[in-house]
Amino acid sequence: MTYWMATRLLGLLGAGVLAGCAAAGTDTTAYDVTITNNSSQVVTPPLVIVHQSGFSVFEVGQPASEALTLQAETGDPSALAEKVGGMADVGAAVVGPGPLPPGQSVTIRVAGGRNDDFLTATGMFATTNDAFFGVQKIVLPTDAWATTAVTATIYDAGSEANNELCSHIPGPPCAGDSGNARAPDGAEGSVQLHPGLTGGGDLQISDLGWTADAVKLVIRRAN
Repeated sequence: MTYWMATRLLGLLGAGVLAGCAAAGTDTTAYDVTITNNSSQVVTPPLVIVHQSGFSVFEVGQPASEALTLQAETGDPSALAEKVGGMADVGAAVVGPGPLPPGQSVTIRVAGGRNDDFLTATGMFATTNDAFFGVQKIVLPTDAWATTAVTATIYDAGSEANNELCSHIPGPPCAGDSGNARAPDGAEGSVQLHPGLTGGGDLQISDLGWTADAVKLVIRRAN
């Protein structure tokens, strides 16, 4: 499935798909999560999760789950949203309304229960083999209208070799019908910090590279 196909599927889910049970009822706290894309890459529809302390989406040095791999390779977060939304220690998992172009921001509202004290968010860098931004276990603001600002880390899912060839990449300027083939030979095998583009394939570092502040999040308690 290409990134463009995944985006069309997400249209069926709507803007801000909600999984989990915390958004129902009155004993909830709402947060507005503003994600800003400072990179030259399109970021695919992000996934925002509120959860308890024992939950995590990934661990550096360990293999990525199939659901996270799907998001990191194709941009489609729906499998990961469905998977984590059914977990007892997850209050809610919300998918953003669409891709986030360079220089743009999106605000996603998510509501958690009384024990959901942490936030995690992920989203693919569309013009890579399997790079994604991630923040994990960010402590949510406890005071009404308070904010927390964080800079995301860019990770490599480790499921696909970074050959930087358009035949294996879904995002622009690679063609949407490229097929987005998998490149497992030479894959790292576990989640790692992403080393950045090398310019060894079809991608230009000057056009599509990123810096340490590529993705920023501001979390604001909304009640």
